[in-house]
Amino acid sequence: IEDPEMNPHTYGTLFLMLLANMCLWEEGYSTSVPLKNTISGYCQLTHTNMFDWVGNISENISHISSEASNEFFQQYVPGRLFSFRLPMISHTSFLPVPNTKRKMLQKQPEVLLRLVVRMLGAWKTPLRHLMTEMSAMQEAPEVIISKVRDIDEKLPRLLEGIRTILSQVSPLFNYLPWLGLKSLQVTDEDSHLFAIHSLLNCLHNDAKKVAACIKVLRC
Repeated sequence: IEDPEMNPHTYGTLFLMLLANMCLWEEGYSTSVPLKNTISGYCQLTHTNMFDWVGNISENISHISSEASNEFFQQYVPGRLFSFRLPMISHTSFLPVPNTKRKMLQKQPEVLLRLVVRMLGAWKTPLRHLMTEMSAMQEAPEVIISKVRDIDEKLPRLLEGIRTILSQVSPLFNYLPWLGLKSLQVTDEDSHLFAIHSLLNCLHNDAKKVAACIKVLRC
């Protein structure tokens, strides 16, 4: 069933309704997301400030993932035969995350945020293995590993922030399993580098989608 189209005014109204009743924030979020206007037992979060907070994190992750992917490509891909291979399909590819602003606006805010949560949650395991595999490489790319570690540390904050938004209406979340460890641990050097490069590309593509979805919700 397709979601009904919504104009920006209707979209914003539905989103503010989604935020109603959210008075309790975990320590560490309350200082970044101010509350105001407590009326009749309800708390209304400042729309702009809250999505500035999660939006800044998502855009930062997108930027860092782009740097990591580009730096790995420049350092390891030129001259390799796998540069002509078709890219690997991301383990999140079947999630129906819209790829244009118009399609994003056609999604209910709750539906869009649930997709974002599932996409973010699907990267917790791959990030750890990605760092492990790169650390085991001869002359390990420490700068790139540091960038992935930075993403690994920021992702839970972003995930928890969005989960907190949704906690009043969507308490349960199912995360996608990651089945790519075997391809990441191959012994053939070209295949190993190809798998790492592909995973970094998938990470950046998903980070861009997440940042785009949150940007729409900030408007």
